[in-house]
Amino acid sequence: MGGWREDELRLMEVDVARDRITGIVDAVRHYAPSDGQFHLTVPQAFLWISQLGIIHGCWDHELERKPGEIYLREIGLQCRAPVRQTCGIEVTIHITGRRRVPQGCFYQGTVAIGGAAFVGEAKYVLPLG
Repeated sequence: MGGWREDELRLMEVDVARDRITGIVDAVRHYAPSDGQFHLTVPQAFLWISQLGIIHGCWDHELERKPGEIYLREIGLQCRAPVRQTCGIEVTIHITGRRRVPQGCFYQGTVAIGGAAFVGEAKYVLPLG
């Protein structure tokens, strides 16, 4: 009941390329569930997918400032295995498509977290002025 709100994850490294972004995230503070082990939650995964989408979009369009929050159109994750590590959690988005739309730039990509512990697809729009 709300334990995920106690989690504080921090971006430690980022590697950006035209069709990929990988972030390394550490859990610097986290909720201790009854089993005593950290579990990366789906809300935290969604948050980091969004944050990396913003970073990649700004890099892709050579923006010095974030133009706003991305508009998440669709996201789906399969949680195949728990992510229990607290350091070095790899979050990667492979961009499989992009196109200009009236609201900005639409991106589509495959997502992998913790290797292949969480996998899925994300579709979002980065607003552009």
